Amino acid sequence: MEKRLDLKLTANRHVVGVLRGYDQFMNIVLDNTVEIVSPTEKNEIGMVVIRGPSTETVSGRGMDFGPNDPKDANSFLLLY
Repeated sequence: MEKRLDLKLTANRHVVGVLRGYDQFMNIVLDNTVEIVSPTEKNEIGMVVIRGPSTETVSGRGMDFGPNDPKDANSFLLLY
């Protein structure tokens, strides 16, 4: 929790926010969320609940990695 996540969603949507919670269905609660519409346009949308089925990829931003973890903070996890 309290980690900054970068999510790619269906319908070509992209959001970045702070993880506040999740459940067994991969529904995610993000706070201080920003929707990235284009490189020059961003919308602050606050606290949101993102349904698991609408999530395509999740990646950590600025996360701390252990000695055996990949050093690339931009690596991502594909969810099917």
